[in-house]
Amino acid sequence: GIAMKKITKALTAMLLLSVMLSGCKQVESENPNDQQTQTESSPKQTEELPTPSDQFDYCLSDSKTAIWISGYHGTSDRVIIPSEIDNLPVVTILRNAFTDKGLRSVTFPNTIRVIKSYAFSNNPKLTQIQFGEQSQLELIDPCAFANCTALSKVDLSETKLDTIENGAFLNCSGLTEIIFCDTITRIGKAAFSGCSSLKTVDLPKELLTIDREAFANCSALETVTIPTKLSLDGLDGISFSENPALKKIIFADGRETLDGYAFFFIESNAEVVIPASVKTFGPGTFFVKGKITFRFLGDCPTQTEGISSEFHGTPTILYDPTTKGWEDCVWKDQYTVKPNQS
Repeated sequence: GIAMKKITKALTAMLLLSVMLSGCKQVESENPNDQQTQTESSPKQTEELPTPSDQFDYCLSDSKTAIWISGYHGTSDRVIIPSEIDNLPVVTILRNAFTDKGLRSVTFPNTIRVIKSYAFSNNPKLTQIQFGEQSQLELIDPCAFANCTALSKVDLSETKLDTIENGAFLNCSGLTEIIFCDTITRIGKAAFSGCSSLKTVDLPKELLTIDREAFANCSALETVTIPTKLSLDGLDGISFSENPALKKIIFADGRETLDGYAFFFIESNAEVVIPASVKTFGPGTFFVKGKITFRFLGDCPTQTEGISSEFHGTPTILYDPTTKGWEDCVWKDQYTVKPNQS
């Protein structure tokens, strides 16, 4: 009798457990909101945390109100720089802090304002650098990312950069895309020299100056867009030297005068697009070695100083047949001037 009671209790317990389990499954299946909540919350559980602060060498800023990172001794090749260390904002990456560390990716906090010279140079496996929305980055110093040959895309669109210094991305031969923010006013000497995979450069709208050889030896470069505010005297003549693949140079609409020394050594058979806004054209602006075509979108501009030195070489000048002034164009007896039929 006792044995039978134990068996009965055991069967009853098993039956109760079975009912409870089936009830739990039924609740899960009949409450999609609960499922959705779990699904939505799961990414938060797997969200990557910043690299621990004890893996960095760092010091106080001169004002003792912020942190400067001076080195990295962690083992991971994926670094997420924290926004705060010791309850102070991380604002600067110092010289050589991450040089030759075998990094593959770096994520910057919005607090970073300055990346110093050679900070990330010579990391040939570095494929990704990421700046978040509302980044406070203002300055990339000389050679900060030089010789990062695997870096394929640089998106600076969310930063507050004013200057990209000399050689900042020198010899980043894998770079295929660079997206600038509008606030950049200067690109330094050889900043992107040797970026031999870069095909398109759309220069930032507020740009005033490009230094010597800024985009020299970009052997795949095909298209360059020149913003309205960029002084052509400030655009060094050999900023775009050694670009044999160059197919198109586009001057953004809004510029009224082409005057200065813009492209002194064009050796490709490029097309230069002149917007309808251009009213005057100065001497010595272009030194033509290849079979350059100038395509004017507006009326024939007036020449500011004579007619003999606007172009060095023998370009072809195409114009829109619906525009004015080309019948009496001063270039017609010097160069090939004809309506654009395309």
